[in-house]
Amino acid sequence: MRKCEGFPEPRDFGLGDDYPDSRVTPLPLPPRPQLTNHKSSTVRKRFKYRLQVWRTAVGMVAVVNGLDKGKVIDQMHWSAARDRHQMKSTAAGKLATTQIMCEAARVTRARRELALTGVQSAAAMLLKSSVDALGYVKVVAHAQVPLIADRIVEPASPFSIDMMEALPAEEASFYAHEANVVAMTERSPSLFREIEQQYGFVGGSKEQYIKYLARDDCKPLWVWELMSTVKAIAGISTVPKKDNIGLRKIL
Repeated sequence: MRKCEGFPEPRDFGLGDDYPDSRVTPLPLPPRPQLTNHKSSTVRKRFKYRLQVWRTAVGMVAVVNGLDKGKVIDQMHWSAARDRHQMKSTAAGKLATTQIMCEAARVTRARRELALTGVQSAAAMLLKSSVDALGYVKVVAHAQVPLIADRIVEPASPFSIDMMEALPAEEASFYAHEANVVAMTERSPSLFREIEQQYGFVGGSKEQYIKYLARDDCKPLWVWELMSTVKAIAGISTVPKKDNIGLRKIL
């Protein structure tokens, strides 16, 4: 190839005579943080944050390496992350990767401050659960225990609020009519009955359930009705409270 007069050579940029072996790209991928067997919640929380930063940095490196190949993004960056030891790196490339890690940390921190959520975080909020270190939503089953009437904790205050009286007059007038809030059309009656059969149960013996209904503090919570007037059947079970003595109802 004919050399152009006045065109800078690699040594002019401090790359050395062994260019392109000393070129900056493709950039090496940052090492993936490793989770230890430590049971501390603080340690696991810090690992979760480091993993978020690493994932962001890998995505940034993929864009840079993709541009080096004339593409928008390097689709092989995740496989390269697994085989990171096979990627040749230079001092300049390592320095660029370090800078990208700093930028990834800044971006991740900004996202946390703005309370932005991804699909996993949104699902965790809806399920009232958490996301593990690998990004999966942990669905924690309730530790249900048999219903024991004397251990179910109810509010100590006998006072209650009639929501219809608490609402403004216009909203109270609207919600007073069942047709405005319950839509029975375009619903599958068979599916509705299947849900009732699956969840319409008492998580305990009949004797304990009757004993619970007969408690003085529970009598205001229910009334007698004919089965023909019942719109839907729900279930009731109990889980232990934090003191492992009292029980909390789950409807």
